[in-house]
Amino acid sequence: MQRNLSSGRPYRGVNQLLTQLTQQVRGYDSPFWLTYRGAERAGGNVRRGERGTLVVLWKRLLVEDEESDEKKLVWWIRPYTVFNLDQVDGVDPPATDEERLEFEPIERCEQLLAAMPSAPFVEHRPGGAFYIAASDTITLPPQESFYDVEGYYATRFHETVHSTGHRLRLDRELAPRSHAEAYSREELIAELGGAMLCGTVGIAPQRLEQSAAYIASWLRALRDDKRMVVSASQQAQRAVDYIRGERPADGEPDDAGEGSVAGASA
Repeated sequence: MQRNLSSGRPYRGVNQLLTQLTQQVRGYDSPFWLTYRGAERAGGNVRRGERGTLVVLWKRLLVEDEESDEKKLVWWIRPYTVFNLDQVDGVDPPATDEERLEFEPIERCEQLLAAMPSAPFVEHRPGGAFYIAASDTITLPPQESFYDVEGYYATRFHETVHSTGHRLRLDRELAPRSHAEAYSREELIAELGGAMLCGTVGIAPQRLEQSAAYIASWLRALRDDKRMVVSASQQAQRAVDYIRGERPADGEPDDAGEGSVAGASA
């Protein structure tokens, strides 16, 4: 959660959205924000040339009506410019009791990922996990921010399955969220493929229970298509085979999805 450095309180509503998006776009590591004067009061300074981020302060004030002398509550809004702690010199982040994962790579997982032909670029930065087809890039949160190592690999497997849909790989339709049915189909493929990869390397992340509920939600959304489970499973298997550097055995169905690459999948 993005938060004010001085008070330590998380931002709420649109301020949380604005600061999170700015953190992701600019690649800041810190979740802490402060005003220009706040940096000075803390003994530091905002570096020259740094761009601020807009947030708003909402307050309810009790005011007196000049004509009726009645008092009423009104909203008062004031814009502020804040800077991420990464933009500030001379101010240390506050001490925290939050435990960070001591990430130790699982060799069999790394070997599986290394076997993928023409693998996408992978970057780690604060924010969500998603695949962007336009740049052929998988973005993941920092490894130490996960609850467990297995959960990191389960998330990376999910996004890696998405990446197999790129037009230069298996050429599936990677539709944006606005295309509900196609988006749901791709998410189902990624979850099934991710679970298959977890089984291949023998890991059982805590995320697995969430994965089962996630798949169930997509099945409800697509319950009118009785063939969806079979089709998604086949395409998930084909994605897994591609990642492992294998080709389907003779006689096995090979039904790659067709379509253009668009948008981002998460």
